[in-house]
This record gives sequence, C-alpha cells and structure tokens, in this order.
Amino acid sequence: MTSPVLLPDHRLESTAVVAGNTTTRERGLTGANSYAREPGFDPVGHLLSHAPEPRRLDLCGGQGPALREASGRLPATARLTGVDLVGPLAPTPLPPSV
Repeated sequence: MTSPVLLPDHRLESTAVVAGNTTTRERGLTGANSYAREPGFDPVGHLLSHAPEPRRLDLCGGQGPALREASGRLPATARLTGVDLVGPLAPTPLPPSV
C-alpha cells in the first residue's frame, strides 16, 4: 500500500469532504469500514513513524473502535483521546492508553 498524501491545513479547511461514505463512528483500523480501506490511511503507522510518544485525538469516533484497536499496537507511552457528542451506548472498559 502506498502512503497517502495528506492535505495541508489550508487545503483541508477549504474542502467540502470531511468524511467518507461510511460512518466514522464505528470505523476500525482494518476491515470493510476502516481507515485502511477508506480513506486508505494507517493511523498507527503514521503515529509510530512521527512520534516517540504517540498522541491521537479522535473526534466523532463513537465508542472508539479504532482507538481500542490502536491501543494494542502502540507503545505503553501512547495517549489516545476520543471525543463524541453522543455518550457510549454500551460502556465497556477502556485500555490503559485510551
């Protein structure tokens, strides 16, 4: 898989597309509804290649399936934060880094 070209902030801010055709609330890292499939991005790979202590802010991520998956692939120093306007539908324990 080739690395996607990320848009600079000034270009991203002017685009009308902010999400893919599937919901980001239940998007995982791999599979049919995933960052790997659409938009073709590997958040864990990106974090590992750019930060010794990875940090990620996930907005509108629902119950955080991608964050939960990522926590198992990142070092213990990682800090992952999820924010969603709708509370958890079925509260489940969080991994320590989330």
